[in-house]
Amino acid sequence: MFEKFAAYLKEKASLTEAQLEEVFAVTSNKKLRKRQYLLQEGDVCHYNCFVVKGCLRLYRVGEDGVEHILKFAVENWWISDQQSYNNGISSKTILMH
Repeated sequence: MFEKFAAYLKEKASLTEAQLEEVFAVTSNKKLRKRQYLLQEGDVCHYNCFVVKGCLRLYRVGEDGVEHILKFAVENWWISDQQSYNNGISSKTILMH
């Protein structure tokens, strides 16, 4: 899985192998099953996620119980609840495969 991420990074920036190794040292690989949550409402978001394969969606459930999709991320895209991630606050959204 890191091969696709490395290819993405090399396409976007001129990184040496040593720099790539530094990135991979702080990167983790997480495989999700279909309909598995990566982030649930009330959790603090600790990740900026790069999608290697598949699609993730970030959504919120309104007071009326209706899902409101905020973002999709397909292969080679990034996704996160930026407000929660940047401020260390509880998420009001759900991130799921």
